[in-house]
This record gives sequence, structure tokens and C-alpha cells, in this order.
Amino acid sequence: MRPTALKLARIKAGLRQNEVSSATGIAITTLSRLENRKARPSLMVLQKLSKVLNTPLDQLAQDYPIKEAQ
Repeated sequence: MRPTALKLARIKAGLRQNEVSSATGIAITTLSRLENRKARPSLMVLQKLSKVLNTPLDQLAQDYPIKEAQ
């Protein structure tokens, strides 16, 4: 499976998970789960990551399917 856009953006930014965690307030375990597609981020989380990683939000969101409204 290819790496998520989140992981690629983090690596491109030259940051470790703990650095992203400190900058965003998102737990390292959550970042790991997001990078491994074991969790889906909220819009607020994507916004924080987008800002810190200087990556468009839609690019980061591409790996996480949107749930249809019921």
C-alpha cells in the first residue's frame, strides 16, 4: 500500500511525528493511526496538519473517504 499524503507531506517537511504532534497538539498515536489509515481525521485535524505541513487540505484528505450523510 502506498504511503498516505499525510506521511509524504510530513517527510517532505523534514518533520518527525513528535514534532508534528508538538506543533499541532495531535497525539503521536493519532498521527500514526492516520498515517496508517487506521483512523479518519476530522476537518479540524486536517486544518491543523495542513497549516503545519504547508500542504493543501484537499491533498491531505485524499486518503480518507468521506462518509455519506444518512
